[in-house]
Amino acid sequence: MLSEAIHSLVDSGNQGLLLIGLRDVGKESDDKHAYGYGKNVYFWSLISALGTFWLGAGVSMTHSVSTLYNGTGLVDDVPIEVWGVLGFSFLVDGFVFKRAVRTIMQSKPRGVSFLAHCKVSERALNKT
Repeated sequence: MLSEAIHSLVDSGNQGLLLIGLRDVGKESDDKHAYGYGKNVYFWSLISALGTFWLGAGVSMTHSVSTLYNGTGLVDDVPIEVWGVLGFSFLVDGFVFKRAVRTIMQSKPRGVSFLAHCKVSERALNKT
């Protein structure tokens, strides 16, 4: 739960960084930025993604290694509410996954496997 709370905090910071990037997009070019500020949104998106990944991964790994090293029980100390939240998350993610697969299956040509269609779609997206 601590990991999830930190993840939510990082997501809030992530949105703040993206707002900074979006704010700068409309600025006119000046002596310092001859081509304008339009690409700032990509820079701040990269910074926010890296921050989210490294901070979230770092906190999770630190907590996991500490728990394993100290030998505290992983299942015995977890309250039932945490298992409920985890179960609900699996239900929601499973529903979203099922809808995504259904949407992909509707666009899949007849006679093409699901995996082959996903690979072709991925290649088409990477070319654009």
